[in-house]
Amino acid sequence: MKKIIATIVGMVTVSIATAAEQEPGCAPGAPGVVAGGAPAAPEANQEKAQPASAIQAAVVTKKRDYLLTRALKDGKAAIKEALAKESKPPVNPPEVDLELELKNGGDKPVVMVWGGDQSRITLSLKGPGAINGSWPMMMTMDFQMGAEIKLAPGGIHRVPIKSLGFGPRKIVSGGCWWTAPGEYTLTVEGNFTRNDEAIPFSAPPVTLKVSEPK
Repeated sequence: MKKIIATIVGMVTVSIATAAEQEPGCAPGAPGVVAGGAPAAPEANQEKAQPASAIQAAVVTKKRDYLLTRALKDGKAAIKEALAKESKPPVNPPEVDLELELKNGGDKPVVMVWGGDQSRITLSLKGPGAINGSWPMMMTMDFQMGAEIKLAPGGIHRVPIKSLGFGPRKIVSGGCWWTAPGEYTLTVEGNFTRNDEAIPFSAPPVTLKVSEPK
């Protein structure tokens, strides 16, 4: 199995979810029989036949409007200075209420692996006062396995995004910040693992509105 080091992060519409929150998929049907009477490989062949493009990613904006906090507004210079030094900024990325959805848009069941070192999420923010950056973090060298997710046709795996901070193994080592009012677009990208191969995804950008407190 290939080692995949996650740099994570969290929808606009694209199609993934965490193992604990996944919707139940359907069990595959009985395996077929190939010429000569040998049984076909039950699930693996079906999953390999399903193109990777069958997994559609999207971001659901459970909350679209946010208030600009004093810490974010006044912390612009400090955030940029810390990122320039490749260190963690003193101001945390803003909290959000979004959800990444990974949907099986095909007509066959799909098995993918999500979590551990076998998936990743990254965020990218554009707009007035947008800042994006990452910094190195110490990690153990062990390989952490993800969870196998079985998605029936139309099945969805949901991953909550509660902050614009992201990184591997739930360790924040990157983030996005808004430091001024206005409209911002957020893009969520990453990968999951399927048949020991990292499959990239990119969800359509979503629009978020940031306003000054009244």
